[in-house]
Order: sequence, then C-alpha cells, then structure tokens
Amino acid sequence: MITIEQYGYRLCFINDNLFTFQPGNKKYLHVYEINIINQQYSKTNQIDVKSDSNSCNYWFPQQYIKSKCLFVNRNERNVNLIKKNQNGQSYHIIIYSI
Repeated sequence: MITIEQYGYRLCFINDNLFTFQPGNKKYLHVYEINIINQQYSKTNQIDVKSDSNSCNYWFPQQYIKSKCLFVNRNERNVNLIKKNQNGQSYHIIIYSI
C-alpha cells in the first residue's frame, strides 16, 4: 500500500518495477520504484514539469513510449517530454510544447 499526500489524476506504469504519479494541481510528478527486497513501492524521485498554472485535468493520460524510452506528460497546456539521463540515475525534460 502506498500513502500519498494528495489526490492525482495521472498514473503511468513504465514497467513492472517503475511507475509515475501526477499529483493534482502540481508542477511536478513522482517516480515510484519497487524495492526488490521487501516488494514495496516507494517514491524515489520528483520531477519538475512545466505548467502555466496550478490546475490540471485528467483528459490526457501520461504515456510511456517504450521504443523511444520517452515519457510524455501533459500538464495544463504544456507537453513535457521526459527521458532518463545516460547514467540512468536522473531524469530531465528535453522539450516543452504549448
């Protein structure tokens, strides 16, 4: 069971061990990874995403494009394309679109 501090609209499973969660009306998303020892998910990262305001809606789900290793997140009128760095330890947003 995962306890969160706020409701959210978007959840996206990247694979069996990793998923993202977009809290409602926030300019960031959370990355959760499974601990292989205790088989529990925990928040391992917070990624800032571009947004013009603090409101968002649920009409555009988060998507992971496996062939490109690219995560797509829409927040308000902005589309955030997110990719893991080569070292695999951190994430960065590579493009914003309106």
